[in-house]
Amino acid sequence: MFIIYLFPVLLALGIGLIPFVSNYADPAATDQAARETVRWFWGHILSGAAFGVSIIVARQISSLLAVKGAAKTGKLSFVLVTLGATAMAMGLGADGIGAAAMVAGNVSPNVFFEGSGFMVIGLIMTGIVLFSLGVINQIIGLYRSEILTKRQGVVLTGCAVLIIGVSAVPSTAGLYLLAVLVLIIYGVIGRSITSKGYGER
Repeated sequence: MFIIYLFPVLLALGIGLIPFVSNYADPAATDQAARETVRWFWGHILSGAAFGVSIIVARQISSLLAVKGAAKTGKLSFVLVTLGATAMAMGLGADGIGAAAMVAGNVSPNVFFEGSGFMVIGLIMTGIVLFSLGVINQIIGLYRSEILTKRQGVVLTGCAVLIIGVSAVPSTAGLYLLAVLVLIIYGVIGRSITSKGYGER
């Protein structure tokens, strides 16, 4: 189950690389951040890749839930996480590549943001909602399978719901909060799975 820790760590590294933007509605702030092209590009690419890893994690959790008699919950969580993570990876990748390409072409990155902002934001918002619903189903399944305690289930469900809320924060601070919430959720899930003797599954 080492992979279960790789997802939140990789996401935290990726988000940590992205230059801080105090207000995404401020063209000057986003322009300045995107011009740090190496950090902007790799931060978004690593974050997108992290969501790709989350699909592998979801598959492992789904398999574990099937063994524990919660196959339907496991399958639903896997589908939701896969759809959400795919949308997130696409949105983050487009944001990173598009803005960096504008800078490389000596064009303001705001040209990209203004032209494709609605599509990218739509992908990310849709992705985060689907992903969060998938995580909630993972938590429900793990609680019913007695891998998580009731207290853990309640706290982690709250964290998963908050993921949707922090995505609306109009600055990079929202991404930092996302990284922290994901670290908490999968740190607890990973430790609980391992402590129950399922670490090799």
